[in-house]
Amino acid sequence: MADGPATLPNVDERVRQRVRRAWLVLVAAGLVCALLLTGLTTGAYWVYRHATTARPATLTVEVGNGVQVRTPTDTGWRLVTDTTTVREGDRISTPLGVTASILMFDGTTIDIEQESTIRIARMRDSRFLERTRLFVIEPEVGTVYVAQADLGDARFSEVRVQGPGWQVESNQEVPDAAENRYVIEVLGDAPSALPVRVGVFSGKGIVTTATAERHLVSNQQAVVQPAGTVSDVDEIARDLLVNGNFDEGLAAWVPFAANASGLNDAPNLADSIRVVADTLHGDSASVVELTAEGASEPLQVGIRQRIGRSLRVVNSLEVGFDVRITRQSSVLTEPNSDAYPLVVTVDYIDTNGEPQRWKHAWYIDAAPTANIPNAIATKVDVDSWQRIVFDLRNLTPTPQQVISVELAASGTTFQTRIANVEISIGEALP
Repeated sequence: MADGPATLPNVDERVRQRVRRAWLVLVAAGLVCALLLTGLTTGAYWVYRHATTARPATLTVEVGNGVQVRTPTDTGWRLVTDTTTVREGDRISTPLGVTASILMFDGTTIDIEQESTIRIARMRDSRFLERTRLFVIEPEVGTVYVAQADLGDARFSEVRVQGPGWQVESNQEVPDAAENRYVIEVLGDAPSALPVRVGVFSGKGIVTTATAERHLVSNQQAVVQPAGTVSDVDEIARDLLVNGNFDEGLAAWVPFAANASGLNDAPNLADSIRVVADTLHGDSASVVELTAEGASEPLQVGIRQRIGRSLRVVNSLEVGFDVRITRQSSVLTEPNSDAYPLVVTVDYIDTNGEPQRWKHAWYIDAAPTANIPNAIATKVDVDSWQRIVFDLRNLTPTPQQVISVELAASGTTFQTRIANVEISIGEALP
């Protein structure tokens, strides 16, 4: 006997399941497409608003015969004598007596002093919108002056000057678009191990290291030390000397000695020029001692330092030092004596390009009839530390470049101690 009819699947139910699955796939695909479209739209909008592109700049030789330029693909330096285009990654070096300037695409300028080397790390502008500008400069040695241009149509501009372990940042942003101008000076030949001076002429700048931060405003400066510390804020000024406190002995100084027969017959330098410890204004200090005792003929011994620095923007030029004179050869009887226990000489080039020399002497005893003019020499107290500051800004014609400084003693017998030598300029906006 045959069984009953077989039970067949519900065709309508299977169709409904397939339809549901199809709708789920469509919905999921739609969501994925929507997410992709949203992501693409958002990404495109972000790129539209924030994407940057590298821009070139113009390098111009301002003073001297030529600047050296090296691109990332160059195997050596090439000489530029007039004007050229520079780009990201280029390095620029100015030898002695040469200065140059970089004009960025927005009008920002980087003035490079002589004996300086920098690298252009970034020169960026918004690709699609006049919105953002970014400049990053890396000075390796020497001095640069930064003048950040007005915003113009942009909304934000940042200039960053940086080196190993430090950076200086200046920003302009609507509506607070300050005029930022400042100087960065790497104080020596090894930026990874030497201080960096940061001085703000106008506007503001932020100095940052791994351990410290300083906010500088107009007419302020600070010094970044190799360990990453930042000095207290001070009034902006520039010391042209290296090792003026003699903490590193006679490093950067050249000792010399001479007598009437010339340098070859001069006394032993080690006997006449020494760095010794002394107490100065209650504190221990390293000082230079110049000595002679009963020489058969007048001697001159001293130290000198080559400076070779241009005075780009100056509102003062001062020579300062501490001096203690214990003995001199004899009582001075005339102004043109060869027995002053201290003579300071500064050689410089004036604004007319002519070499000039400023000289002044100090002594502890003179005959009443000597009539030594104050313009030639100044009397100081015997065996007593005194701080001497000479203002040279009234020299005519005014100095343009300081070449060297020399501190010397002369006579047959003298004992002079010198400390904390400075040649400083108070910088200001040009």
